Amino acid sequence: MGHYRRHESAGWQINLYHTYISEKVLNEAMNGMYGKDEVDSLPARWRLNYFQKLDNGKYIINPELKKEIIFRKFNLMEKVFPFRQKFHTIFCRNVMIYFKHETKIDLIKKFYDFMEYGGYLFIGHTESIPRDLTNFRYIMPGIYRKV
Repeated sequence: MGHYRRHESAGWQINLYHTYISEKVLNEAMNGMYGKDEVDSLPARWRLNYFQKLDNGKYIINPELKKEIIFRKFNLMEKVFPFRQKFHTIFCRNVMIYFKHETKIDLIKKFYDFMEYGGYLFIGHTESIPRDLTNFRYIMPGIYRKV
């Protein structure tokens, strides 16, 4: 948690939003409990800083971090995003592979509009953004930047 809290002392305001369309999946995320097999693949430093191991062998998200996460049901296909401020980072991994091309382009445009200049968009490694249809700059597979 020290890594997370250091940003607060630097004067940064950090808001973590976890959104999902399925209430079932959102409730699982809010529960924040994971099996050993789900957490073992994470770097040891992450397990140490962001998780607590329970007596039953399962892991929970560190409560101090969890209270900083805002969980909301949200459909990416809504015409207007309900957020009041722009984002510096958006993670939308392995989602757009399920969308038609036109829908994907519309979503990418919304991400661009709701992102601060210099912000980053992270998508799945198997996903890509047509460079001729966006103002995002390609950085490396799965990573784009608003310029």
